[in-house]
Amino acid sequence: MQTRWFRFLMAAMVIGLLLGGTAQWTGLSFTTTAYAQASATTGGGAAPAVDDKNKKPETFMDYWNQGGMTMWPLLGTAVWATAILIELLMKLRVRIICPTEIIQQLYQTLLVKDYQKAWKIGMDNPCVATRILCAALEKLPNGREAFDIAALESASNETNVFKNKNAYINLNATISPLLGLFGTIAGMMGAFNSMAFSGAVGDPSKLAGDIGTALVTTYTGLAIAIPGLCAYYILGNRIKKVMEYVQSRLTVLFDEIDFDNIPADLVIVTKEARMAYLGGGKAGMASGAPAPKASAVKTSTAARPSTVSGATPANAEHVACPNCSKEVTVGDKKCQHCNAELDWE
Repeated sequence: MQTRWFRFLMAAMVIGLLLGGTAQWTGLSFTTTAYAQASATTGGGAAPAVDDKNKKPETFMDYWNQGGMTMWPLLGTAVWATAILIELLMKLRVRIICPTEIIQQLYQTLLVKDYQKAWKIGMDNPCVATRILCAALEKLPNGREAFDIAALESASNETNVFKNKNAYINLNATISPLLGLFGTIAGMMGAFNSMAFSGAVGDPSKLAGDIGTALVTTYTGLAIAIPGLCAYYILGNRIKKVMEYVQSRLTVLFDEIDFDNIPADLVIVTKEARMAYLGGGKAGMASGAPAPKASAVKTSTAARPSTVSGATPANAEHVACPNCSKEVTVGDKKCQHCNAELDWE
């Protein structure tokens, strides 16, 4: 509900700044002042000469021009803040940050203590929750303390990404009144110059244009700053709420990890596998991951003794496990040394 009303508010602000809003909100018309005056005085004929500086502003463009050059940086702050707002609203969704189907898949994997596969699933489906989980799983062989520290650091980094973007909205809400004040000072300088050099002390009409410039820029700066501050605090609460949800889902996953029975030779990810993911995610794994193949360098099997019935045949081919580099039999589903899942081609 808050997001829906907030989108409506920001859309109304931008449309109002760029297009002039509705007549009830601003009381403006999109008909140009010169054309309106010409229609009223000449019945639609050619417009008489109008003093642009002293004419009454009636349209959005009249007020825009009266605001002067300060209106352009104010427009830039409005567009920048709106773009960041839209980005955060699209990313701060549960199905983007913590997809339910991925969490269920990870839970089933951790339930059988297949930590290597859980890491692979997380890397193949990057999101806030899986990045935190993968960072923690990589430290799992080092013990519970290292696991918890890695999870906390990764969660803090993910939260800071959203907080840093939200801070830009606060920045725009802070500088827009200052830009409006800059235009106010410029307008007042023009008014004082008119009083000093143009004899405007006894003629208020000569001061109206400069004073109008001061008021228009101040009004525009406040129109940008007020919704911006509202957005900053609403999004701050949204970030906190979403990250608390992620923490609750990860806690359920972490409870399935048996920290007391972690194999001493457990290897979650090799350097080759990490480099493959860093080189392009799934595509990198497909092209650079050290997947075990039957055509790999084989160990000699001639001198191996025959095994008893039900064991590995004596003439079976053997290759090095891509995870722990120990000898495995071609065709095995998992490595008997590190419990890594083997994908044969």
